Amino acid sequence: MYLAQTLEQRKRNAKFTKDQDARRGKSETEVKKRTKATPKSPISPFWLGKLPPLPAPAPGPLFFSYLPLVASGKEGRTRKPFPYDG
Repeated sequence: MYLAQTLEQRKRNAKFTKDQDARRGKSETEVKKRTKATPKSPISPFWLGKLPPLPAPAPGPLFFSYLPLVASGKEGRTRKPFPYDG
């Protein structure tokens, strides 16, 4: 049993045939590849605007312990060794 094409199927088949005729006889490098322009973000900008801002993490004690070393430009220890080191 053979079913007739609908109008939409006929349009899509005609478009496909036209595309294939344009590609026929060309190498793959000559045929331009179809690529999506830019992927859409999974979250719309509206909802990003609704989110509360995230708090910045507080600097840890390591930052303050290395600050004098970096600021002075000296290499090695800048503090006296622990009194019980011997």
